[in-house]
Amino acid sequence: MIYYIKFLDHVSTSNAWETIEEFKKNKLEEVEVVGFFEEEDEDAIYLSTMKSKEEKGSGHIIIKTSIKSLKKIPIEKRRYPS
Repeated sequence: MIYYIKFLDHVSTSNAWETIEEFKKNKLEEVEVVGFFEEEDEDAIYLSTMKSKEEKGSGHIIIKTSIKSLKKIPIEKRRYPS
């Protein structure tokens, strides 16, 4: 199964000191991810965006409470196992 998810991404504001005004300018941003569904637990959905017979790449852990929308897209035949 392929998942298309829109979610609010967390941010690290800066690795330097910021004034209060600079800090307040930081906002959450809605982002999108498309990937192979790997697993799910009570807190998160786990996706990968690349696969081989031995490995998975570009993993994403999406916290469920940050999800704005989720679309499940079936695929005909999965070439590599979960």
